[in-house]
Amino acid sequence: MIRRSESARTSAAPSVRGRPTRRWLLGLAAAALVAHRARAAAPDHRATALRLAREVAVPRYHVLAEATAAQDAAWRAFAAGARADAAGLDAAFQAAADAWAGIEMVRYGPVDEDSRYERMAHWPERRGAIGKALADLLAASDALTPERLRRASAAAQGLSALERLLYGEDPESTAALRRDLAGPAGDRRRALGAAIAQGLARNAAATLAGWTGPEGLTARLEGGSPEAAREAVTRLATDHLAFLEAIADAKIGTVLGRSADEARPLAAEGWRAGRSLRAIRVNLDAADAFTRTALAQDAAALASVLAGLDTPRAVAGRLAAGTASLGDLASDPQQRVRVLLLRDAVRSASAVSEPILSEALGVTVGFNSRDGD
Repeated sequence: MIRRSESARTSAAPSVRGRPTRRWLLGLAAAALVAHRARAAAPDHRATALRLAREVAVPRYHVLAEATAAQDAAWRAFAAGARADAAGLDAAFQAAADAWAGIEMVRYGPVDEDSRYERMAHWPERRGAIGKALADLLAASDALTPERLRRASAAAQGLSALERLLYGEDPESTAALRRDLAGPAGDRRRALGAAIAQGLARNAAATLAGWTGPEGLTARLEGGSPEAAREAVTRLATDHLAFLEAIADAKIGTVLGRSADEARPLAAEGWRAGRSLRAIRVNLDAADAFTRTALAQDAAALASVLAGLDTPRAVAGRLAAGTASLGDLASDPQQRVRVLLLRDAVRSASAVSEPILSEALGVTVGFNSRDGD
């Protein structure tokens, strides 16, 4: 838990470069909610569900399928001997990880089947699960194939595992990993990376097909019952709001700790690959896209929710554009206030969004699907 004095300093500030703060946003949300109730327009759940499917889920899963297929091809070529260094693997990984960050908020639908979500990225990691799973696979002697990996821990199957193969704890250890990966003794590491990348591509392709196939989720929403459409909107809105909470509490709050001395830089998502802040920026941009699509037919509600998202997106953009990592900022007594501001701004966006989305979409937000993760 963050000490009250730290949180109070950020939330009590009247503004940040002219942008609205928590109390102002909550007041704006309440006013918009009252106005929306006065209009009492009945929401069209089928239209909303289909917009979210066609304009958010399907395009972003297309991007994920393309990025993971490109990563698969890069690893296949590297493992087959067409390699000079691992720079191409680095670029392919960053593109695939960005694509995942852009749709990571959705846990509803085909990604929830066959443990696909868990097999895309294993984070947060508990008790060194990724390192142990990879070490076990590297020490074994059987063939490393996607089918073999499916029988292994989910910790060894996703982007988090590929990050561990490609990046060390600092530039020197990363360079050593790359040399080992490309060297004559790196055959099994190359085979493992190629199998993980192929599994990711298959996983992403299956998820996309689950949305777009003749009997896929989009088709079922088109011809299904009003209750099914309402359930889809409810689940997607719940995922969206739960993910905002996860960004504030897990992706930022866990790293902050209770003070600069108790910060936990190594708890940051993607810290080895230097993408902790970058992922949060992409996550928040995805939240903005979800909101614009979900509330496309309600201008007042849309404006209120976007006002809440504006501050964390701006703060995340500035932090991601800098050279300091999330862990470094959280550990610096002078700089951690910027991370506190980001966390509190995301919390404010969540607080603003929940009542307006529930009212405007005509749904009751369900349980937090990330509870217990």
